[in-house]
Amino acid sequence: MVAAVAAFSIVSCKKDQTEDPIIVAPDCKVTKIEYYDDNKLEETDNITYDANGKISKIVEDKYALNFTYSADKISSVNSDNEKVEVTLLNGRAIKSTQVGGSAYDEYTYNADGYLSGVKYYNGGLKDTYVLSYTNNNLTNITMTNGSYTDTYIFEYNSDLSSTNLFRINLIINQVINDFIPVEFLGKSSKNNISKVTSTTNYTSGGASYKTEGIITYTYVKDVDSKVTSATLVEAYKDFKNSSLVGNYTYNSKYNFTYSCK
Repeated sequence: MVAAVAAFSIVSCKKDQTEDPIIVAPDCKVTKIEYYDDNKLEETDNITYDANGKISKIVEDKYALNFTYSADKISSVNSDNEKVEVTLLNGRAIKSTQVGGSAYDEYTYNADGYLSGVKYYNGGLKDTYVLSYTNNNLTNITMTNGSYTDTYIFEYNSDLSSTNLFRINLIINQVINDFIPVEFLGKSSKNNISKVTSTTNYTSGGASYKTEGIITYTYVKDVDSKVTSATLVEAYKDFKNSSLVGNYTYNSKYNFTYSCK
């Protein structure tokens, strides 16, 4: 994917890196996200908004990502002066391009208004992502690139996701390279994610490789039903030629601070 803002961890496109989720709620907005890895605080992100309620800046320590908006474009620039432009059509992102680069992403939507496809180009088509939905929730993402395939299956709890809690997190991490605020990516899933099952397959040097993963999510809410923390438990198994060669787990947690009107 286009690596315009790879140095800023909240928008990095690395497939093996957990991305910070961004919450967008009607009357309350997240102003701070704290990320813990095995109970150790690893990162704090502070978020500010413009007069129209759109995200204008994200600051991680001394590193910043700034956004400006027009009717048909979102422009972002980070502390290294790396710039990305997102083209909008009817209020939805349809293309993301690194300014001065040749690679770009294209986004398509289904008839119901959900993001349904992403294609990454760099001297030709490289990655193709297909997103599928059931009962107003994203239930499947499939990526293909030659012999390399990724599949993600999503499960949900019964809580309504008015905050779109992990939609940005998961799509950014697996599909979209550059940070795009949630309101420009079509309709959101209805419920909160409870589980993700992933499978990665590829061949290299005459051998076949597979990674199976399961991520479970638990949430803590305040008296107003806002999610104040989310805990993730990730478990993975690596296989080579069908033989188990690795087995590992990760634990992480996000805390959210809100500003409400």
